[in-house]
Order: sequence, then C-alpha cells, then structure tokens
Amino acid sequence: MEALRSLWESKRRGRAMPARYDFVIDDLAPWLGRLNLISLENGVARFDVFGTHNSREIGIELTGRTVDALPAEDRALANAGIDRAVRERAPVFETVSMVRNQRLRVYDRLILPLSDDGGTVNKMFVLIDSPQDERRSVGRWVSASSARVHAPER
Repeated sequence: MEALRSLWESKRRGRAMPARYDFVIDDLAPWLGRLNLISLENGVARFDVFGTHNSREIGIELTGRTVDALPAEDRALANAGIDRAVRERAPVFETVSMVRNQRLRVYDRLILPLSDDGGTVNKMFVLIDSPQDERRSVGRWVSASSARVHAPER
C-alpha cells in the first residue's frame, strides 16, 4: 500500500492530486486485481474498473456499475470512504471490518483521489489489501456481529 501511495505522491508534481492520465497501466501492474477505479460524475460513483480479486471476494462483478449495486452494508462503507477522500482531497487509509454471512472480514483500504483540474476529485483509485490473496493459508474471517471502519484522522 505504501508503494502505491508513494507512486501517487510522485505523480502529483506540485498539484493537490494527480490525474488519472498521469498513470499508465505498467505503473499499476503490481496492484491489478485488487485495484478499483471509481469515477465521480454528478454525485454518482461508478466503478470504471473493479478488480478481479475484489470481485471474487464479494461474489459480484461491478465494472461499469455504480456503487449503489453493492449490498447495503458494503455500499455504506464504500460511500463513507469515497466521501472522506473527496472532502480531504488526500490519500485515505482505513482498516475496514465488515460482517458478511455472520462473519467479520477485516481488510485494509487505501483510497487515492484523482483530479483532472488539480482541485475537484473526479476519479479515485481504491486498493483493497486482503492478505487472503497473498497468504491463502491465513484466514481473515472471524466470528463477529458488528462492522466498523478504523480511519485515523490526518
């Protein structure tokens, strides 16, 4: 996650945020599969790209669909992160705990806002770091009955 945040920082070049066009696919190769690209237009958040690992994780392919297509609890957590990144216009790191099928899934999420004009957030990268993808022998599911986001304030 730190490497992607550092790449985002390097692409700023004195601006508040880089633009989507500052990144080429080769830049993003290490994170493909876990990286989502969201467009914001007229108050609607749409997944331009929804990572394949992320699709498998939740059982839904969301490329081309709006955030409203997420299940209710996922949608609330996604919208909270999107709103925070738009408000702060800076990287947002969160540890997310969410309940699915009476089990709690914990993962880290990095949201990187993007701007074509250097000021208005119109896209964002969202990296979902699920160690389950990298360390399959280590389960990330534990019994629980509540969801929360630990999002340290900057």
